[in-house]
Amino acid sequence: SAGGMAAIVGLDEEAVRSVCDQTGVSLANLNCPGQIVVSGDADKMDAVPANALLKTLEEPATYNVFILITDRAHSLLDTIRSRCQNVRFAALDPSVVKELLKEDGLEPDDAHILASACGGSSTVARSLHEIGYVEQANTWLDLYINPLSDAPATPGMVINEASQLSTAYRRDPDALYGEIALLFRTLRLAMRDAILIGQGMPVQILTWPHRVESSRALSKALNAEVIMTLMERVSKAHELFDRPLNTTLILEDLLLRTLSARNKAGRMLA
Repeated sequence: SAGGMAAIVGLDEEAVRSVCDQTGVSLANLNCPGQIVVSGDADKMDAVPANALLKTLEEPATYNVFILITDRAHSLLDTIRSRCQNVRFAALDPSVVKELLKEDGLEPDDAHILASACGGSSTVARSLHEIGYVEQANTWLDLYINPLSDAPATPGMVINEASQLSTAYRRDPDALYGEIALLFRTLRLAMRDAILIGQGMPVQILTWPHRVESSRALSKALNAEVIMTLMERVSKAHELFDRPLNTTLILEDLLLRTLSARNKAGRMLA
């Protein structure tokens, strides 16, 4: 049809020109002999495309190069990972990301938090800012982490939030910016802050320096071993979300344990 375009993969230049001459169409663009396919968020593939990709990787054409991009390689099929060569990209230093965010016009405090929470990616940091991560994280910190907080948090509230978050996850299982992923990120970073301040590390390296008293209180009430155990539970819960399990129960268990630790710390400090 007029204005239509088609891509031809796998034919050499002579064959492509021959086809064009025979059909009366024009050659708009001739790519390099090798075909490069770049796939972002490769871990989001479900079983059907993943198995189709696996078949292609098992019998690759000599002119094809596949680049699979993911920050969760463990979510890919083992058979796909075994056929790929891993190339790791170094994360940006938080100070670099912070300066980039300040150039964007962000307040220094917000820039610091996002730079610490983004895993060394300025793109992730900017996306976290766009979805209001700083404000949401503050809410979760007061509910589940801060032993000095007066924010009401009961087991009933936790169960209700776990149900809501799990429902949202089933609708949109975003592994990077979904609420579940952001909650896990927040809990891990907050527990890290408590461990660091408990070991006498400088306040400037915390994700939330302005919450240093909360971190110090949690570290004082709960020893590093207990906090590390909670961090491991957060990581384990995150991994379980990739499996066909009851996500509501997984989240209920994690948040109730976290809330219990917060309340225990609060009683010890009273």
